[in-house]
Amino acid sequence: SFCEGYGRNAYEEAEKIDREFYLRMQIADYVLNNSDRHEQNWGFFMDNKTGKLTGFCPLFDHDRAFSSYETVISQTASEPVSLYEAAEQAQRELKMDLSVLEEIQKPPLLSMEQWAQVRERGKKLKR
Repeated sequence: SFCEGYGRNAYEEAEKIDREFYLRMQIADYVLNNSDRHEQNWGFFMDNKTGKLTGFCPLFDHDRAFSSYETVISQTASEPVSLYEAAEQAQRELKMDLSVLEEIQKPPLLSMEQWAQVRERGKKLKR
């Protein structure tokens, strides 16, 4: 909303402020199959005195994560692509070690099916 109000492109600002965080967000949203990362569900910190954007807010609002839809459109990519396509592009650059997903125990609030899907999406990005 800030970027729109000041005629800035949120995607360009995201890459300028912290490209790595922006790319990690793409990967996290795919692994979690988050279908609700619209422009009000990610944002920046701003210095109120200068109006300068200083960094990303921690990721929030994951109530639509773990959706059962296989093809979810990314809401944080500048062009229309799926969560997988955005994450695959980010992973090519970052080369994150996603093998940690195989070592983590299933979080108590996830079903076995949801956890299996998380791990499978992580494996798909490792290929």
